[in-house]
Amino acid sequence: MKRSRFCAVFLAGILSGLSGCDRGTDSRTICAIPQLASQELYLTERAGMEETAAGRHLYVDWDGPSDSDPQRQIDIVAAATAENRYGIAINPVGSNTTDSAILAALAKGMPVAVLRDPIDLKSQPHLSFLLENYAADAKLIAQRLTQVFGTHGEVAILGVDPYSASGLARLDATEKVLREESPGIRVVDRVIAPYSSGLAQIGAEKALDQHPHLGAFIALNNRAGLGAAAAIATKAPAHPVRVLVFDQSLPLLLRLRRGQIDSIVAQNMRLIGRLAVENIDADRQGKPYEHFRQLEPMLVTGDNIDDEKTQEALLLNWEKP
Repeated sequence: MKRSRFCAVFLAGILSGLSGCDRGTDSRTICAIPQLASQELYLTERAGMEETAAGRHLYVDWDGPSDSDPQRQIDIVAAATAENRYGIAINPVGSNTTDSAILAALAKGMPVAVLRDPIDLKSQPHLSFLLENYAADAKLIAQRLTQVFGTHGEVAILGVDPYSASGLARLDATEKVLREESPGIRVVDRVIAPYSSGLAQIGAEKALDQHPHLGAFIALNNRAGLGAAAAIATKAPAHPVRVLVFDQSLPLLLRLRRGQIDSIVAQNMRLIGRLAVENIDADRQGKPYEHFRQLEPMLVTGDNIDDEKTQEALLLNWEKP
């Protein structure tokens, strides 16, 4: 597969987002609510949804906030419930902010699929979870660090956000796996930098100054990954410092190609989107389906980024028949 394909489908995905999605009657329309409507991570999820919906004569109404706005998500869920949509697929902002709105939808018998990040609601009829597998993420990180360093090395975890449940879950899982499986690879710093890549860069530069033998940053999110790469470019340490990042984005993938990023723990958002539509459709038809599933991530490196399997998982659009 050609290297230009990801860039091409990125542009196609953005254009698709600008033009809006096909809309049928509300009784055949799934309301899809990402955390950030135009972020590449969620556009990949959208592609999986729309591709699957088209094969079932369903429609996807893609509607989400332009920033991490829980109230906007609550309003969209309430509107979808009032309009009696076919179902709701949501990437929630926060672990409990949308709970009441989701409960109101479930009370009307509307299927709801919660995607990637968990919420505090317990398992119940019409509710399904398609979630990130934090333990599998952590194993990929540990395996890569062992491959790079062998049995010993120093790493810093960057982008710790005390208010992000998913970020803290990634932090806990990563430290647990390193302690159990790679005890010689030590976490020497945990850098709080929740808001921007600029703050992450400042934190990463301080970590480089304080830990002269630092061999890698584990970035818990996109912003932290960009900040780590910028810090390394600015400080130019005498030895290589690797950057391992959670979650794919176009800027990170471009930096990976340039060698500024070592690897990316990529979530299979395309599969998550496909399964969301399948779960909602099965619920509407009274068919059995898996109500709780954790999806396996993949590690994207310079060696496998152009593999067909990797490119398929990263696609931001789908080709309509």
